[in-house]
Amino acid sequence: MKRREWSSKDWRLAMFLSLCMLAVAVMPATALHMGKNEDMRELKWADSDLKQELWRIHADYRMGIFALRLNRTEKMLDTLDAHGFNISEAIRILERIEGMKLQLQEALEKQDPKDLREVNRELSRMWREFRRSLKSAIVHAR
Repeated sequence: MKRREWSSKDWRLAMFLSLCMLAVAVMPATALHMGKNEDMRELKWADSDLKQELWRIHADYRMGIFALRLNRTEKMLDTLDAHGFNISEAIRILERIEGMKLQLQEALEKQDPKDLREVNRELSRMWREFRRSLKSAIVHAR
């Protein structure tokens, strides 16, 4: 592939896309779970039907956010790729993140906060790795 010189417009677009990517990835997956003090099993005032409904709503929300985040990230990677950035490492990491979908879904279905925290920690670690990889790709393009 022939390399071309980057204009100031190209650099502005690259910086804008990198800022957008960081904004997408800024909220780690761990921020999306209920928190240590908000375990659904601790809701003494709620009957079991209400707890089940709240878990279902939470699970739907988490899976929706997961899918939305992946979709936005893929679109941004497509844009960066179209502008000549080497994003192969970021794509590899994103594929691993996508592979965590089943684990997240299972943890939500089991309604086990401990399992959910473990999945969240791993997703958070992988998103940090992804951001570092993306930042490296953008910096090395200069």
